[in-house]
Amino acid sequence: MKKMMNFWVTGIFFFIGLVLPTGAVAEKNYGVSGASAVGEEDLSLEKMLVFSIQDEYLARGEYQKIMEKFGARRPFSRIIKAEERHISLLKPLLEKYNVTPPPDRGVEFAEVPENLAEAFQIGVEAEIANIEMYTRFLKKDLPEDVRKVFQRLLAGSKNHLDAFKRGSRRLEFQMNSNSGKSPRGHCDKGKGQHFHGKKKRGWQKMSQSRQDAGFVQ
Repeated sequence: MKKMMNFWVTGIFFFIGLVLPTGAVAEKNYGVSGASAVGEEDLSLEKMLVFSIQDEYLARGEYQKIMEKFGARRPFSRIIKAEERHISLLKPLLEKYNVTPPPDRGVEFAEVPENLAEAFQIGVEAEIANIEMYTRFLKKDLPEDVRKVFQRLLAGSKNHLDAFKRGSRRLEFQMNSNSGKSPRGHCDKGKGQHFHGKKKRGWQKMSQSRQDAGFVQ
């Protein structure tokens, strides 16, 4: 009987492993997706710091994969350096507040786009989700040093969003010029408009409406 029970338990876990890939399950609790799943009362300083650095890891990993496929072109080559700076700002806070640093799984969870248009769209949606996360965090009662870092990261994400929008418009203009079509707006027309709808990650399900000016931090 005991052997039979062990057989059934092993079979159940094997089936779960087939149906729910480990990476897909883990991603739901990582970065912006993890923060979205936590209620306001449970959103502690420790969790905010962990979700923040996880999301910066995700951004760095995504842009690294994009450059591996399409080359070190702007704005990705500049923004990935900014993500490095963001991570370096968060690490001392984790140490100061005795928060165990989470593993960097950014490259593991990165989605490789099929083309540059999709790469820009990934960047737009990632930064929008990041902006919404930091906006939420800044409504909390935070230590002053944490607040200043979150404010800086929020400003940086807004600048990254603007850079991706400009890059997307330039790319579309070039594509339309080559094909003889008149250029159309792309990322600034509001919610629900996406370039070549592929499956969406957690941070790609957020809304799309932010101001359009700035530089890369």
